Amino acid sequence: MSETPQERIERFKQILRQVPTGVTVVTTWDPLAHAPYGLTVNSFVSVSLSPLLVLFALQKESRTLHALERKGAYLVNFLTTRQAKTAWMFADSRIPMDDRFQHTPWVEGPERLPILTESLGWMAAKIRDVWTAGDHRIYLGEVFDLALLEEEPDPLLYFRRAFYAPGRPVD
Repeated sequence: MSETPQERIERFKQILRQVPTGVTVVTTWDPLAHAPYGLTVNSFVSVSLSPLLVLFALQKESRTLHALERKGAYLVNFLTTRQAKTAWMFADSRIPMDDRFQHTPWVEGPERLPILTESLGWMAAKIRDVWTAGDHRIYLGEVFDLALLEEEPDPLLYFRRAFYAPGRPVD
């Protein structure tokens, strides 16, 4: 018996749930709206050391997409285990963008890009290239500034639809 396209998608997602990933919040500043934008991303990847290149994928329907493309830059905040609620909030498309930033400590970073102050560190990148891939857009960025905010942090991990610290679950 052959599987339907939807069954194949579900099997694809089931396999990927078995692979833990780090959790980031990608932020940007919308120069038109004069407001911060951001969302939870677990598709972050380092690409190159020379030059420093990183990438992430974003759904085409994301509210952050137009702000990101208008700004031409983004900031990747690497979350700690203390930021599980932040990760859920920035992942929930029902939560207004203003509420996300009102309930999360942040400061303006380079080029007005929002830095979540409780993160373990961050990287700011200029968009170098963009590709469309299915229902997502892939953003390759060249890192122009970065900082480690904590020396020995517990990074937040996503695994089987839940957030974890290395070796233990997190509420």
